[in-house]
Amino acid sequence: MILLERKKRCNIKILYCVLFLSFAICIFTALAINKDDLKKYGTIRIEEMNCQLQKKLGEKDEFGIIPLISLPGSGNTWTRTLLKETTGIYTGSVYNDTNLFKNGLLGELTDPTDGQTLFQKSHDIKIHCFSSKINGILLIIRNPFDATVAEWKRQNGGGHTGQVNEEIFKRTTWYVMANNSLKRWVNLTKMVFQKHKVKIYLSFNNSQKTPLHVILYEDIVRDATSEMKKVLDFMEHENLFLVKDRILRLGCFKKALNETQKFHRPRRPPSFEYFSNDLIDLGNKNIEEVLLFLIENNYPLIDIIKYKRNRKV
Repeated sequence: MILLERKKRCNIKILYCVLFLSFAICIFTALAINKDDLKKYGTIRIEEMNCQLQKKLGEKDEFGIIPLISLPGSGNTWTRTLLKETTGIYTGSVYNDTNLFKNGLLGELTDPTDGQTLFQKSHDIKIHCFSSKINGILLIIRNPFDATVAEWKRQNGGGHTGQVNEEIFKRTTWYVMANNSLKRWVNLTKMVFQKHKVKIYLSFNNSQKTPLHVILYEDIVRDATSEMKKVLDFMEHENLFLVKDRILRLGCFKKALNETQKFHRPRRPPSFEYFSNDLIDLGNKNIEEVLLFLIENNYPLIDIIKYKRNRKV
């Protein structure tokens, strides 16, 4: 009887050991980190890690169409470099900007619909190349006043990274451009959500809305790592793409941020108010309109009321 009791206890211990080992193996597999990586994480700081991770273009039709949509001046180029670092896949574009290609965005000159790139930059969701099936959408929202200023600087010699003289904001053409940009900000957001409501068919009798993830530019600036994690979560949840070495890439991400800063236009405080009071009123009205629109479409936690601007005295 005693022997049977001991044997029973021994079997229970063995069972616990097997369960523990199975759990450890599952966790290890999910994290997708090999022994050498674990050793590095345990003994070397992120800043000292060798983060020369592979980036590539896919084969034709390897990836779906996932437009990266934003108002011009909203940090689309910078976001593309962050996405490249966290996914290991180059992003594409509808614009074929050779300067961006020379600066390392190697998917810039590919056909945005041929499946070689994971995301495709555009400032218009309704262009012809997106009339076919869209697998998902990433929308970048930035303060429309700041985005308008950034785009005007780019148009007047600042490029994607440079600075320009404030005199450009005294030109008569500035008012026209700013007025159009503030209106476009509202229309673009609404058009993206219209596309989001278009159902895609997963099978003969199974359909869903086009997956949409909204990113605030200001949140990327504040904590880019957390925002990229959210993008990867979105991609995995919607079965759009799985980053197999996700933990390693995110671990190296802070180091990679230093390399992408050249695309992030630094801000200087203006010496005068660039926007007239009627433009400020227009922008504030549009911000309230988009905020209500987001709430109505079940995106209530996107806080953009802080974008509103005070009128000049």
